[in-house]
Amino acid sequence: MKHQSTESLYSKAKLSVSGCMIWQLGLQHKYGSLVVDKKGWRAHRYSWFLHNGEIPEGMFVLHSCDTPACIRIEHLFLGTHVDNMQDKIKKKRCHNQKKTHCPMGHEYTYINPVGSRKCRVCVLASGRKHYNLNIEEMRKKKREQMQKIAARKRAEKEVKWSVSI
Repeated sequence: MKHQSTESLYSKAKLSVSGCMIWQLGLQHKYGSLVVDKKGWRAHRYSWFLHNGEIPEGMFVLHSCDTPACIRIEHLFLGTHVDNMQDKIKKKRCHNQKKTHCPMGHEYTYINPVGSRKCRVCVLASGRKHYNLNIEEMRKKKREQMQKIAARKRAEKEVKWSVSI
């Protein structure tokens, strides 16, 4: 498929009630997709390319309308990956934002330094479990070491007694 103009691109889209131009051909993960000169494109990125030229390296074409299949240039803007993530959080599209309780049913109250939410009850329980496992493991190793030392001392005594007789 060769698109030389925005009109031919828009002819493959349908105007929605919300004002979006929804790509009608191939979709991949909710995004419009097409092939131009043997190169695969996301439809919204190709729309940006037709209207504005090359997309700078490291930049993303973002949707102000939150409709992945929309190719309308007025609904598209450039941003970085960070901009994209902040936009997602601002628009409450982050699936974990909607979760209020951990899988065990405890309310999320703890935010670790990296930013992921943790249930305080489960974090503390995990720490205690890890600590207790390590204590038991250390006690077991200490017992094994003491048994080896005792066995070595017994063997040394037997050697001394057998030599002195």
